[in-house]
Amino acid sequence: RILIADTPMRSYLKRIISCNGYWACERCVQMGIPKRFKGRKKAFIELRDLNAPKRLDCNFLSYTKSDKSNDNHLLNDLSPFMTKPIDLPMVTGFILDPMHT
Repeated sequence: RILIADTPMRSYLKRIISCNGYWACERCVQMGIPKRFKGRKKAFIELRDLNAPKRLDCNFLSYTKSDKSNDNHLLNDLSPFMTKPIDLPMVTGFILDPMHT
């Protein structure tokens, strides 16, 4: 089983940091770096490491928000797709939209 959704909806359904957060990559574990262009007020997040460790379905819950964790990927509540009757893989069970593949 898989789900197809655009980036903001995937973030909402998975209960993860949105697509513009520091830990926003859904497929790898790396912290983004804020980057600003001259003359712009807002920064965007740049992911530089092309060989970053991959996120795994079995480790999805270990990417929790805590003071001891380097990776603040998850929000405070859990996704309803993680319950036993559904039990959807939280990394590979969601297809990335075509714009980002």
